[in-house]
Amino acid sequence: MVLQDFVFGEKALSDFNCAIGFGETSQGASQTLGNSLSLDTVRVGDNFVITSSKYNEPLSVSFDIIKNPCKFEDVAFTEIEIETIMNWLNSHQYKTFVPIYADDNGLSNIYFRGSFTSISAIKYSENINGLSVVFTSDAPYGYGTEEDYEFSFPSEDSFLIVNDSNETGYLYPKEVTITCKADGDIILYNDQDPSDRKTRINNCVKGEVITIDCFHKIITSSVNHEKLPNDFNYIFPRLNQVEMETDNIFTLDTTALPSADMTLTYSPIRKVGVLL
Repeated sequence: MVLQDFVFGEKALSDFNCAIGFGETSQGASQTLGNSLSLDTVRVGDNFVITSSKYNEPLSVSFDIIKNPCKFEDVAFTEIEIETIMNWLNSHQYKTFVPIYADDNGLSNIYFRGSFTSISAIKYSENINGLSVVFTSDAPYGYGTEEDYEFSFPSEDSFLIVNDSNETGYLYPKEVTITCKADGDIILYNDQDPSDRKTRINNCVKGEVITIDCFHKIITSSVNHEKLPNDFNYIFPRLNQVEMETDNIFTLDTTALPSADMTLTYSPIRKVGVLL
C-alpha cells in the first residue's frame, strides 16, 4: 500500500501537478498506526489494575512532496509554485485530509481533520526539489464516512443507530437537527445513557428547526427563540459503545412534543493512521 495522492480541504495534491516523494526513511520502516496510550494503574497484589487511560498526543505523519517527474523535466520548484502550495497547506484552521492510495485495500473512506504544522524545503545545490511536510490531526485516530440518519415521530416511537466506531466510550454526533411539527418540549434520550441523562429543549413552536452542533457545543434555532439558552439543559446527544455493545436506541418523548422530524449526522472513529 502506497500513499499516491491526498485531498486537503477542497484541492488534491495532483491538482498542483505534484506527487508524494519517499525519502530514505519513508518506506520499509516501522510506522505508527495510531498513538500511544498512557495508563494509570494501581497495584493489587501481583497485578496492576488500570484506573484511567488517555492518548498522549494527536496523530501525525510526515512525508515529502515533489513535482511529478512524469510531467516535468525540470523538477525544481519555482518561487511561485512554492508560494501556491504554501498558501494551500499552511492553514490556520483544521481542514479535511483524505489519503488516496494506489491500492486502498478498504481504506478509501477514511479521512482525518487537521493541519500541516511543518513545511520545510529539500534543497539540492541551489534548487528546491521537494518539500518535507508534517500533517497533524485533531485526534489520535481517523474517521469513517459521514452518515446521516433521518427519522419521523410519531410514526417511529424510537430509532436505532449502530455506533461501529473502533473506540469504546462515547462519541458526539457532528450535528442533530430537529424540525418541530407541533408546539411542545423536545425530550430526547438514548437507552445507553443513564436514565436521568436526557436532552431537553423547552418552549419549541411548530415549524421551528433546532440545530445542535454537538462537536462545538452550539445550539441554534430557525426562529426568534429568545429564551433558548435558558430552555436548553445543555445535555448534548451522544452515541455510546460499552463492552462492544454498539446499539443506541434513541427515543423522543411524544407526550411533550407530538410530532417532529429528526436528522443525526456522525462519523465513526477509525483507528488507523496515514499509511505510507
